[in-house]
Amino acid sequence: LQFWIKGWSGSISVTDGVSTETITPTDSASPIQTLQTLSDQCASTFGGTWTVSVTSDFYLNLSSSGAGTWDATFGGTCGTLTGFAASYTGVSSITASSIATGGFYPYSDGLGLLYALDEKIPTNRPSSTILQPIT
Repeated sequence: LQFWIKGWSGSISVTDGVSTETITPTDSASPIQTLQTLSDQCASTFGGTWTVSVTSDFYLNLSSSGAGTWDATFGGTCGTLTGFAASYTGVSSITASSIATGGFYPYSDGLGLLYALDEKIPTNRPSSTILQPIT
């Protein structure tokens, strides 16, 4: 899961030769959503296949195939919030070195289920289960 986070400043840029794609995240963006938008822009401008994924260690990854090599820069708080270094040169794939802010990975085995819309039951009142159909 990725949550929207606050505290974004600066921008993320990818340069392939003379063309540059830049995204400036807003406070209603998540790190993975931001990278996906940038990935879509890069595919449109540079061609090839661009992919955003999460590694088994829960780090974000941005990679391309068929687009050659490129440079990436993470200005302001963008690098810190996404887990990436400030810049990369001549790459076709980058992997963050820390987990992105706003990431929530509750199960280390990757097999668990998380019910995001469960109703909260107050602890100060007893609860019961009714095994009858609702009419």
